[in-house]
Amino acid sequence: MSEIPASFVRYSDQIEVKQPDEDQKIQQVVDSMSLVNKLMFEKYRHGIRDAHAKSHGILRGELVVYPDLATPYAQGMFQTPKTYPVIIRLSTAPGAIMPDG
Repeated sequence: MSEIPASFVRYSDQIEVKQPDEDQKIQQVVDSMSLVNKLMFEKYRHGIRDAHAKSHGILRGELVVYPDLATPYAQGMFQTPKTYPVIIRLSTAPGAIMPDG
């Protein structure tokens, strides 16, 4: 295994500290997404996603966690060599359904 860089911070529940305004910021994001959802519903007259509304493709594959993964990255689900099935959806970023051109 490789040496852990001095700047690397291993994940720990003790590292994450809730910020004083975190709940307010989360609510602002929820409100913003809700507004975009309502605007897109009014435009298309049916419910669509608030972002990434138009799919361009779906991929099926595997995520392989190799046994020789560098030490700093071998934590959580990447700690043990394993193969996971994955499905990936390719889409556009905006909530509006835009032309492909």
